Amino acid sequence: MAELEQHVCETANSLLKGRTHIKLLEAGGGSASHIRFNAGLHAVGIDISSEELEKNTSVHEKILGDIQEYSLPQRRI
Repeated sequence: MAELEQHVCETANSLLKGRTHIKLLEAGGGSASHIRFNAGLHAVGIDISSEELEKNTSVHEKILGDIQEYSLPQRRI
């Protein structure tokens, strides 16, 4: 699985290169984020387990909730 994670990281960072003010939602991240993004990205994690969410040190904001029911804010341009 490490090879796949590496490929996803490289692809995502390539697609985001040169962009600024990126806010990313990681749904169901739980205790850890497996994708490592380059600097400049604001990561928000949402999970239904407060215990697992608290362990995730990779996200900048944490939302305790169910992604299927949580009312996310509208996209701002």
